[in-house]
Amino acid sequence: IHANKTFLGTLGSNKNGDIAIDDIHFSRCAAEHSNLYFVGELGESCDTVCQNNQLLCTGKVVTDNKLDLFTELGITCTPNTRPYQYDDEPCYHDDPRSPNYGECIGFINVPDSVPCSGSYSSSRRLCGCKLSDGC
Repeated sequence: IHANKTFLGTLGSNKNGDIAIDDIHFSRCAAEHSNLYFVGELGESCDTVCQNNQLLCTGKVVTDNKLDLFTELGITCTPNTRPYQYDDEPCYHDDPRSPNYGECIGFINVPDSVPCSGSYSSSRRLCGCKLSDGC
């Protein structure tokens, strides 16, 4: 599996930063239950982000009320401390036409499960994905 989006996961990566299952030694069941994080492109839902990487959306995004996941995924943003509110959150607003341009929003008080289908034209969603429902 090669991640074509910004990626952060627990499986590891090769020297190019690409995720390659052949390069990783792990228990298949453990990997299937690991949450892999991606930041999608503008307007993409987490269903799309995960499917584009041959993964399934978990609806689980654990931010601990911090920007750490965004930062680890290479996103530099201004924190908007408004709590989670909309289906496209947590997200990064990356459209210069957006009044929230450059902000990470909805990473405070994220519920245990967020909708995988939510999207908004000016936001890049922070998504939790996994390998499959097997095991």
